[in-house]
Amino acid sequence: MNNLHKAPITSLLQLTDQRILTGSIDGSLSICSINYTSNEYLQEIIYEQAHISKITYLCELPNNRFISCSQYNGIKIWEISQKEFVLIHLKGNHYAKVCKVIPLSEERFASCSEDKTIQI
Repeated sequence: MNNLHKAPITSLLQLTDQRILTGSIDGSLSICSINYTSNEYLQEIIYEQAHISKITYLCELPNNRFISCSQYNGIKIWEISQKEFVLIHLKGNHYAKVCKVIPLSEERFASCSEDKTIQI
């Protein structure tokens, strides 16, 4: 199997459509499809500079969207288009590494950080 990223993978998420979304220590994102018969994967999309730092967490949202979080307080909301990631929102209110994000509704999510805060 070929490597999905040039640097170590730090985040992994299975999407509702069964594809795999991965994030890397170099800030890149990738989506691949899985052939369960042969246990092989095919990379469909890669975005090499999605974040300027390590991706720490991935969270799926409704309507073909997801959130990626990074070590340097970045939260980005993406839409998965035909063969690309489309950035639809950037949020950076934390002052340290974003550790996790959870969806609260279609329009809201909560995030926690090493800055000792939770933000909605």
